[in-house]
Amino acid sequence: MKHYVTMLLFLTILFSCGQSDTKQKELELKERELELKDLTKDTIKESPIKTSEIKTFVKVKLFFKTFGTDEEGNTIKSEVYERKEFQKERKYTYCYDSEEFNKLILEGNGIDISLIVFEGSIIKFQKTQIDLGNQFTLTKSIFNLAEAGGNKSYKVVIKQGEIILFQGKIDSQGCM
Repeated sequence: MKHYVTMLLFLTILFSCGQSDTKQKELELKERELELKDLTKDTIKESPIKTSEIKTFVKVKLFFKTFGTDEEGNTIKSEVYERKEFQKERKYTYCYDSEEFNKLILEGNGIDISLIVFEGSIIKFQKTQIDLGNQFTLTKSIFNLAEAGGNKSYKVVIKQGEIILFQGKIDSQGCM
């Protein structure tokens, strides 16, 4: 019986010591969490967001206008459509005998943006220092993407400094 009492006393002491260690560790963890929260609050107050830390983004919308005649030779009503695949897939192929370039719209938040349109390796259009606080629209009256018709390939590059934000390809082909 004496052994049982001694063993019970020993186990009680052993378990009570283990609990105090656990409680001590929990207290230390809570203190660290509170210190981190206070540190985070102070850091947020001291460091406002700088505009250079805001990531630049550009959304590119491409629009083409349909045209042509039906089987009886009547002119088909022209309509302008956004070619959403250009934004998603970064390429679009149009039929030069039934569509024509209408406009290219840039939306976003960047400043000092450059828009360059290449035909092969030749620069066909270039506009620099674009501020996208407002949208920028490149219309057919400013630059006609397919003024000569025929099978052509264009590359549209949008960059900020040396960083390319968007690059897409526009091909033309005869479809009729």
